[in-house]
Amino acid sequence: MNPSWTDEAATASTRYTRSGPAEIVAVLSRQRVKLTFGDSEPREASLGLPDYAPSVGDRVLAFGDSQGSLWIVGLLAPSMTASLLEDAEREAAPTRVRDKRGRLLFEYDPETDRAVLHQTDGDLELRVEAGALRVHTRDGVEVDTDAAFRVRAGRELDLTARKDDGPASRLRMQPGELSIASAVVTAAATQLEVLAERASVQAQRVQTHVERARHVAKTVELRAGRIVEHAVDVYREAEGLSQTRAGRLKLVAKRAAQLVGENTLIKARDRMKVKGERIHLA
Repeated sequence: MNPSWTDEAATASTRYTRSGPAEIVAVLSRQRVKLTFGDSEPREASLGLPDYAPSVGDRVLAFGDSQGSLWIVGLLAPSMTASLLEDAEREAAPTRVRDKRGRLLFEYDPETDRAVLHQTDGDLELRVEAGALRVHTRDGVEVDTDAAFRVRAGRELDLTARKDDGPASRLRMQPGELSIASAVVTAAATQLEVLAERASVQAQRVQTHVERARHVAKTVELRAGRIVEHAVDVYREAEGLSQTRAGRLKLVAKRAAQLVGENTLIKARDRMKVKGERIHLA
């Protein structure tokens, strides 16, 4: 046997690397990965497949050449743990998912970091059969619709707005009850109508500015410690009896005072005085 041929064959056999099915355990770059053949030590390998983006967990077919290098020449099974967002970050173009009829369902753009869920036809329903649904956002929540917007709560609906440790505004609804709590409440409308069987207002101070006010009531009862009225003209008309009961009664007129009646009776239990510079009795 030729000794030189034997040495060359032995050297070549040591350069050949194991080939067969393997699993990717690390992605080093777009063209370099680490893989393992079952329980063997991880080895670096180069990609021999065009348009293949490797992922950790992919089952591939590896081939070792005579130079001792490993090449990935086939994809046996892609990783089931790679998410759509991870795939989109490795691609320059946005990721789009379509249904069997070609309609767009999901879109993610890695450049703008924006994900959009599309429902072009039919209804979109989210169900949580057991547990709660919580949504947390940093920049707020916005809902825009051309149709009706309905929110139904079986027990309670609570809306609270608060900034840091400042005062809070709260709208709370329970079956048959609505309560609003806030430091300032403002209502603006062209026409405002309130219907209630009973209405109660409690305040330390009430101030109203109206052009014309009209009150229609069967009975008006007013209790106050002091009543002060200022007006240019005052007209009061009573079809029946108009009575004023007071501890003292004083009527002051700067110019003239008139008391007109078909029958007039002025009666004093003790004394009555009529005083004037001129008194005319007709």
